Amino acid sequence: MSERWTLSAACLAAVASALVGGLLFDELGPGQAVLGLVIQLIATAIVLRWRAAVVPAWCLTVVTATLAYAPIDWQRAFESQVTVWVPIMAAYAAARLIGRARNRTDVISGGIALLTWLMIMINGGPPELLASMGAAAPLLAGISFALWQRLRLAREDRLAQMAREREMAARERIALERSRMAADLHDLVTHEMVRVVLQARRLGDGGHGRDVEVASDEIAETASQALSQMRDFLSAVREGEDRHTPTEESTAEHFADELDALIAKQRSTGQQVHLINDAPADLQLTETVSRCFLRAAQEGLVNAAKHASGVEASVTFYEHENGHALLLTNSVPVVADNDELAGSGSGTGLRGIASRVRLLGGTMTARELDGQFCLRVAFPAAETSVEGPKQSVAGVPQSLTP
Repeated sequence: MSERWTLSAACLAAVASALVGGLLFDELGPGQAVLGLVIQLIATAIVLRWRAAVVPAWCLTVVTATLAYAPIDWQRAFESQVTVWVPIMAAYAAARLIGRARNRTDVISGGIALLTWLMIMINGGPPELLASMGAAAPLLAGISFALWQRLRLAREDRLAQMAREREMAARERIALERSRMAADLHDLVTHEMVRVVLQARRLGDGGHGRDVEVASDEIAETASQALSQMRDFLSAVREGEDRHTPTEESTAEHFADELDALIAKQRSTGQQVHLINDAPADLQLTETVSRCFLRAAQEGLVNAAKHASGVEASVTFYEHENGHALLLTNSVPVVADNDELAGSGSGTGLRGIASRVRLLGGTMTARELDGQFCLRVAFPAAETSVEGPKQSVAGVPQSLTP
């Protein structure tokens, strides 16, 4: 739209130039005035018809040379700068060349045309320096306008790109959060259901009277806890916030109580678990690290129950020279005796623990060593916020100790 307005202004300037020139200069008769007007209008129509970047520059040069040198009696009007069409078209030609040049040929051809036009203006017009500077003003104005348009378009493109990047980042965060929630929900259901299965099998292995009643109560309690935890989890997801706001620090007593409760739940299924907790009395863990330790212990014990049922598992929490670590070990059975449970997992549990540990600045190792499966999660002192002397625990495999 701005181009059409510019070309319309050029047409009006050509008409005004013919009228003013015919009134001011006696040698410019009606015939010559109309002839010069027609030349300018034809050049404007050509510029409007052909969209190539170099067309306005060459039309400008041809018309300017015609008005300055052709025997049509427009020389005096040109020298007196009455031909307003020329500077308007010069600014437009420079703007189109800068804004639409697509290759080196366009730039060279348009540059030659504009340089030729500038020489005609300097040689054909008044010799004063001010007039020479004025001849270059339309070119500079057109170039400035074209550069401003390019900068505006580049800014709009950049803003649009930033908006797309923000949208993609938001979608990635949503996808990641959904994946994390799905993994958490899977772990929640899997851990509780494994306990239910083990308790049911324990009940099926035989029992009478009070033993049956206790085992049934344990199954009902575990299933109820699983449903309650799932309900709280889904409620928190729908509300977009966690109902349980974590505290800044977790004391040794609090951590030990939660670890004991976790071990007690596993023992209630018949799983043999040996616990060694060498946490100092002044232990202080951040809530995030404490939860990560507990989740690792829970995942390791459930995996041991699924893949090595009947084998004693050992959970050790200890200090090492760089911080604190939790080590879970269990013997690897020669023949799996719990194929149904062993095939019920998806493998996302340990991967999820490893991802959380890395994000918190810790390390996780899960591998077989000397006939034992070892799961070790460790955090440096800077991450666990623990102060005090560091010590090691006897019996911890040296290859799993930093």
